[in-house]
Amino acid sequence: MADRILPEICLFPTYCFYQGGLKCRIRGWVYCSKSGSGRRRQFLLGMGRSLVGLMGKSTAENAKTYDERAAPFVVKVVKNHEMIVSVGQANAKPSWHLPKQEHDPLLTTMVKTDHNGLFELLLDLSSLEFKEHVQIGVAAQDYPDSLETIVAPIIPRTGLSVISDVDDTIKDSSVYQGKYMAVMEALTGDLKQVPGMAPVYKQLEEKQLHFHYVSASPFQLIEILKSFMEKFEFPSGSLSLRVSSVEKSPQYKNQVITRLLQDFPEHKFVLVGDCGENDIEIYEKLRTENPGSIDHVFIRYIDALDKNLLLERAKTVSPDFDSFHLFADPKEILTSLDA
Repeated sequence: MADRILPEICLFPTYCFYQGGLKCRIRGWVYCSKSGSGRRRQFLLGMGRSLVGLMGKSTAENAKTYDERAAPFVVKVVKNHEMIVSVGQANAKPSWHLPKQEHDPLLTTMVKTDHNGLFELLLDLSSLEFKEHVQIGVAAQDYPDSLETIVAPIIPRTGLSVISDVDDTIKDSSVYQGKYMAVMEALTGDLKQVPGMAPVYKQLEEKQLHFHYVSASPFQLIEILKSFMEKFEFPSGSLSLRVSSVEKSPQYKNQVITRLLQDFPEHKFVLVGDCGENDIEIYEKLRTENPGSIDHVFIRYIDALDKNLLLERAKTVSPDFDSFHLFADPKEILTSLDA
């Protein structure tokens, strides 16, 4: 970072949990959006705009939206750099976008970014006392002004948690129309929720359920997804996105959800997904491998034909077909959980 351009830090929404003592999983991404080759950046963005035009979506507004959303894919990542990670008392509740907060560290440690500019660590907080939330602060070692903060909830040892897919489960993403259409929708389309999902999730939050969102989208879309969550007022929660493009969606989701089940062995879980990818197969595998942990599995379908195909898949995947709840109206989730 010889050019002395201030690095930018994106912290992924996370959680604290009890396992022995209090622990916190911290993940983030470090990059310089105003660094690197301007020509290369413009070339790559221009290529993308051309593709948008070929897809018949070429308008000035779409081009602007594309540039904003594609920009994280052409930034200069800050590799192998020492980062200062600290925690302190939180003066605010978790939120998808918090304004800059005062940060008074109680514990500080170091972590190094990898070749993608990503970092991850499990921090032991058992020597400290917190109330309901923990404030996390991260700054580049030689750039104290780069400090970014986020607030993580302390989730109790017992309770009921929702693990929710994102694309075509709560966000209308057009994944079921094919990969290219899904990419174009992500980079140029309006942010649209699946009708009725946010109000249902808010009602579940009022009943003290905790939320974990798992998306197979690339991690560079983190800010777009946070904006989507904020726009439609989805409950705050952890948000996991795929790091490796080589890793297949089923493998990635299985890994993330398994870790959640391990972090909360005394919790009961509700899994929510859709028919467009492999959620029904992934969730059944997890339910079989973790008996007693998963109370309900909800799979969204789009129309009657979709439901019939999903019924056949469900019967093939699970001999215990009653373990699945197929729904079109999100209110059916509330009805089933209250039954």
